[in-house]
Amino acid sequence: MVEAVVREKTRVLSRVASLQGEYGIDGILMGVPIIIGATGVERVLERTVNAMEREAIQRSADAVKGLVDQLSWESLMQAQTPSAFFTELRAAF
Repeated sequence: MVEAVVREKTRVLSRVASLQGEYGIDGILMGVPIIIGATGVERVLERTVNAMEREAIQRSADAVKGLVDQLSWESLMQAQTPSAFFTELRAAF
């Protein structure tokens, strides 16, 4: 990844990226194939998927959204120390 940025070489990697309509999903972070280059993530590489794969991707996105909602990020971000942060995080589960 560093090589792609520093040496300005475009690479295709599987990484976490913010989805903005790719695979029919908006506003969450998921592991997807990306094209990375000198400026960082250039775009999400959306490959053709069949109906079963699309359903699996949507189930995964729904699970991520559910966990984010469950964690209550606002209260976690108010923790004053790393120890308090992890205490709050454990309490969410």
